Amino acid sequence: MGYVMTLGRPPLFPVDPDGPRVLRRYCNRRCYDPQKGRYTNGGEILRLAAKDPDLTIIDARTGEDLTNYVLLSALRNVADRVPVRAVRALCGKLGRARRKA
Repeated sequence: MGYVMTLGRPPLFPVDPDGPRVLRRYCNRRCYDPQKGRYTNGGEILRLAAKDPDLTIIDARTGEDLTNYVLLSALRNVADRVPVRAVRALCGKLGRARRKA
Protein backbone atom coordinates (compact mmCIF):
# COMPACT_ATOMS: atom_id res chain seq x y z
CA MET A 1 0.00 0.00 0.00
CA GLY A 2 1.51 3.34 -0.99
CA TYR A 3 0.95 6.91 0.00
CA VAL A 4 -0.95 9.30 -2.22
CA MET A 5 1.04 12.48 -2.76
CA THR A 6 -0.79 15.62 -1.72
CA LEU A 7 0.19 19.25 -1.45
CA GLY A 8 0.98 20.33 2.09
CA ARG A 9 1.27 17.75 4.81
CA PRO A 10 1.37 14.02 4.02
CA PRO A 11 -1.62 11.86 4.94
CA LEU A 12 -1.58 10.33 8.40
CA PHE A 13 -3.03 7.10 7.08
CA PRO A 14 -1.88 5.37 3.89
CA VAL A 15 -4.35 5.38 1.00
CA ASP A 16 -4.01 2.81 -1.77
CA PRO A 17 -4.34 4.71 -5.09
CA ASP A 18 -5.54 1.53 -6.83
CA GLY A 19 -7.94 0.49 -4.07
CA PRO A 20 -11.43 1.72 -3.21
CA ARG A 21 -11.92 5.47 -3.11
CA VAL A 22 -11.21 7.03 0.28
CA LEU A 23 -12.01 10.61 1.27
CA ARG A 24 -10.43 12.19 4.33
CA ARG A 25 -12.51 14.42 6.62
CA TYR A 26 -10.64 17.09 8.52
CA CYS A 27 -11.59 18.84 11.76
CA ASN A 28 -13.01 21.78 9.80
CA ARG A 29 -15.63 19.34 8.39
CA ARG A 30 -14.14 19.50 4.89
CA CYS A 31 -13.65 16.27 2.97
CA TYR A 32 -10.54 15.91 0.82
CA ASP A 33 -10.41 13.61 -2.22
CA PRO A 34 -6.76 12.57 -2.72
CA GLN A 35 -7.50 11.05 -6.14
CA LYS A 36 -8.66 14.43 -7.49
CA GLY A 37 -6.40 16.50 -5.24
CA ARG A 38 -9.15 18.81 -4.01
CA TYR A 39 -11.88 19.27 -1.43
CA THR A 40 -15.41 18.04 -2.19
CA ASN A 41 -18.81 19.35 -1.13
CA GLY A 42 -21.86 17.44 0.08
CA GLY A 43 -23.45 17.08 -3.35
CA GLU A 44 -20.25 15.67 -4.84
CA ILE A 45 -19.91 13.22 -1.97
CA LEU A 46 -23.45 11.96 -2.57
CA ARG A 47 -22.78 11.54 -6.30
CA LEU A 48 -19.57 9.64 -5.54
CA ALA A 49 -21.42 7.39 -3.09
CA ALA A 50 -24.13 6.68 -5.67
CA LYS A 51 -21.51 5.67 -8.26
CA ASP A 52 -19.10 3.84 -5.97
CA PRO A 53 -20.56 1.59 -3.27
CA ASP A 54 -17.09 1.11 -1.74
CA LEU A 55 -16.56 4.82 -1.03
CA THR A 56 -15.15 5.33 2.46
CA ILE A 57 -14.74 8.54 4.42
CA ILE A 58 -12.24 8.49 7.25
CA ASP A 59 -11.27 10.98 9.92
CA ALA A 60 -7.87 12.33 8.82
CA ARG A 61 -6.53 12.41 12.37
CA THR A 62 -7.85 9.20 13.94
CA GLY A 63 -8.65 7.00 10.93
CA GLU A 64 -12.17 6.38 12.23
CA ASP A 65 -14.72 5.44 9.56
CA LEU A 66 -17.16 8.35 9.26
CA THR A 67 -18.86 7.27 6.04
CA ASN A 68 -22.43 6.91 7.32
CA TYR A 69 -22.26 10.08 9.41
CA VAL A 70 -20.94 12.23 6.54
CA LEU A 71 -23.34 10.77 3.98
CA LEU A 72 -26.36 11.33 6.20
CA SER A 73 -25.23 14.89 6.97
CA ALA A 74 -24.73 15.61 3.27
CA LEU A 75 -28.12 14.12 2.43
CA ARG A 76 -29.83 16.23 5.08
CA ASN A 77 -28.18 19.41 3.74
CA VAL A 78 -29.10 18.85 0.08
CA ALA A 79 -32.21 16.67 0.36
CA ASP A 80 -34.39 18.88 -1.83
CA ARG A 81 -31.80 19.07 -4.64
CA VAL A 82 -30.59 15.44 -4.92
CA PRO A 83 -31.95 13.11 -7.62
CA VAL A 84 -34.09 10.26 -6.33
CA ARG A 85 -31.71 7.72 -7.91
CA ALA A 86 -28.83 9.04 -5.79
CA VAL A 87 -30.93 8.84 -2.62
CA ARG A 88 -31.87 5.22 -3.37
CA ALA A 89 -28.25 4.27 -4.04
CA LEU A 90 -27.18 5.95 -0.82
CA CYS A 91 -29.86 4.16 1.18
CA GLY A 92 -28.70 0.87 -0.31
CA LYS A 93 -25.11 1.64 0.66
CA LEU A 94 -26.09 2.51 4.21
CA GLY A 95 -28.18 -0.66 4.45
CA ARG A 96 -25.25 -2.82 3.28
CA ALA A 97 -22.95 -1.11 5.79
CA ARG A 98 -25.40 -1.84 8.62
CA ARG A 99 -25.58 -5.52 7.66
CA LYS A 100 -21.76 -5.79 7.73
CA ALA A 101 -21.49 -4.23 11.20
